[in-house]
Order: sequence, then C-alpha cells, then structure tokens
Amino acid sequence: MTKRFTLQQLVDNFNEAATNNDSACMLQLARQLLERDPANADFMALVLQALDSAGRITEDLGFIQKYVLAKSTDVLGFMLLYRAYIQRNRPLEALLSLTFALNVDPDNTDCQKLLKTLLAEINPEHTHVRLNVMKTNRIGHLAMEIEPWARAVDDHEKGCFYIFVTASSEA
Repeated sequence: MTKRFTLQQLVDNFNEAATNNDSACMLQLARQLLERDPANADFMALVLQALDSAGRITEDLGFIQKYVLAKSTDVLGFMLLYRAYIQRNRPLEALLSLTFALNVDPDNTDCQKLLKTLLAEINPEHTHVRLNVMKTNRIGHLAMEIEPWARAVDDHEKGCFYIFVTASSEA
C-alpha cells in the first residue's frame, strides 16, 4: 500500500527539494499537489517554480496561460507569457502580455522598459499601447471606416499602437 501524504506534507517535501535544488523532485511533488487541486493557483506557481529550477519555465505555454487565467493579477505570470511568446517569435502576443501586466501594475519599470523595446522593434514610431476590448462580434466596420473617436487625433495619441481584442466566435 502506498502512503498518501497530506497537502502540507507535500508542500514541506517540495520546500525541502527546493532547498536541495532537486528540480525533478520539485516538479513531481508540485504535480502531485496539482492533481489534488487542479485549479489552485498556488500549486500552479509551484509547478512553475520547479520548471524554472530545471531551466524549462517557458516550455509549456498552455500551462502558463492556465496559470495567468487562475491568477490574473500576477505580473510575473504575464512576464512569463511575454518570455514564452518572444521565444516562439510571436511579438504581438508578447506585446499583449506586457500590456496586461502594466494594467495590473502600471508602475512596473521592468514591464515599461520591455514594452518600449518591443514597440521599437515592431515600429519605432510607436511609443505606447492602447488596448480596446470589443464587446460585439461585429468588427468588420473597423476595416471599412475609422471610428469617430479616432478621426480627431490628439498629440498624445500620436505613436499609439492600438490593439483590438474580441471574443472568438465559432461559425
């Protein structure tokens, strides 16, 4: 019969493995914790810590996305998404990740620097990002005509990189 550890025992064993820099054991224990409570963002963070210890933190993009959905106020989660997207040569998704991170913590200087650098790589004329969440499935009019709010450009809007986000609709 296999001994079943309590959650606290698993966490304690994880911390001991972390102290010993045993990333394989850390990952095994973190996954056991996650099996017991799959929606627990703290246990997801332990998996990410174990992957970081193994040098594989951005390997599983889907898991990082799941973590960010579970803990949407964690700037580090968005920073991980940024790194994962950059490694996959997906700069627009990386830009979106940084934009969300700055919505959580507008004063984060690391995010600000990364955003400015990435914007300069995309187009040196862009200096800032504006995220627009569309609440309608109809976005075709955006390609046809400029919205009234965008017709008159203020000086502070020059250099703005606009991102329009909408929920995907299945046909």
